[in-house]
Amino acid sequence: MNKEKHCPFCGAALPAEAVFCPFCAQSINSRQKAALPVRIPTRPLRAAAYIFLTVFLILSLSFSLSPQTCEGTGEVCYTDSDGTYQLLLSSRPDRYAPMDVLEPAVTDGQPARIPLYLYINHLGTGADASGIFASKIAESSLTVRQPADSPDPIEFSACEPSASNPEAAQVCYLTCSQDSTGPAQAIWTLNMKNGDVIRLRSDLQVVPLRTLYYDSRNADLSDSAALQAFMDRIARETRPEDVISIQLPAVVYTEPLTLPDRSFLLTGSELPDSRQDTSGIQRTTFACGVQMTASDPDLRFSTFSSMDFAGVRKDSDTDPDTYADTAAGTGLSAAGRVRLQDCRFLGWETAVSCLGRAWVSAADCAFIGNTIGLLCNSSDPDADDPQFTANTFASNAIAVLLEHAATPVVLDFSGSHFTGNGTDIENRCGQPLDIALTVFQ
Repeated sequence: MNKEKHCPFCGAALPAEAVFCPFCAQSINSRQKAALPVRIPTRPLRAAAYIFLTVFLILSLSFSLSPQTCEGTGEVCYTDSDGTYQLLLSSRPDRYAPMDVLEPAVTDGQPARIPLYLYINHLGTGADASGIFASKIAESSLTVRQPADSPDPIEFSACEPSASNPEAAQVCYLTCSQDSTGPAQAIWTLNMKNGDVIRLRSDLQVVPLRTLYYDSRNADLSDSAALQAFMDRIARETRPEDVISIQLPAVVYTEPLTLPDRSFLLTGSELPDSRQDTSGIQRTTFACGVQMTASDPDLRFSTFSSMDFAGVRKDSDTDPDTYADTAAGTGLSAAGRVRLQDCRFLGWETAVSCLGRAWVSAADCAFIGNTIGLLCNSSDPDADDPQFTANTFASNAIAVLLEHAATPVVLDFSGSHFTGNGTDIENRCGQPLDIALTVFQ
């Protein structure tokens, strides 16, 4: 049964489903008045968006134009308007091998001087970028952070282009000793022309070298076989970084000798006149040559002093002026850095051979009757001992043959005496020489 309802206007009875009153014609549905739409103003929003975008662009531009600081240990990558560069530090002639830690090996009482190279490569290609990058640098400097109370502070040179290592952008030399206590750190700073700052760091850890002392009292050095056996034992029982100091007896070693990969301090002995043996030999003598070896020439420093290298026996009837005609073999084949002091070389095809990354200096030595007295073809860019002073070069076919020297140092022949040689100094590589106080006859 349908429920009736009444018109709210005239009170007439209406069916439940009625939507208007047939008596007064009024609609009896309830209606809600639609709300007028609210207009949101767009001008302030556009203004706010513009302001936000402007501030963002200004901050971005400011950030991109403000000086940046790039720092790294061993190496760092730096990006500017024309590319990305790899900058790295190393003490070796290798521009692709950064060194976070430098470990100069130092013997007791002998300071070590090591190079620290700055290399600059294009990051993408690996090509040398030293030239183009140099024009971007306003100032380059090196400092060493080290304890204030170090007994022997590490010293360092100015940063400068490397004449001896063309792949390096710059080089700085560090000088330290066993008393240069750490921790220490080398800090290379580049102030760029655009205001940027680049800092590269390498830690410095001085490695003290142990020196082991031998002579006839604690080693058999009596003849060639015994000496070679002792050298083989040295190779087995000592560390590569050890320094081997040997006082050799006044005997003649008649067989070739090969020195193991170590640093050596070899000192000869001399007999008093009353104790000279029947052969007339009175000093330690090598009659068949010495061959040195060095897996890492930069870490080998050796000294030969007060001994003879006699390719032709000194008691021979051969005229010294004709030694060079019959000379054979090599007296000393150097490896690493070698210092000769008061040594005599007689009758060799090549008395002293300095090849590859070897370097030899000599003082108070005699080169007599050799085909070549001193042969230098060295690729060591860091050799810094230029002393060839107070030597005698006599009756050699070529006294000094300079084929190549990677170091720019001036070789000092002050006090040396050249006499009776076919050629005194054959300087094929144009090495700078100091011969102002040299005697040529």
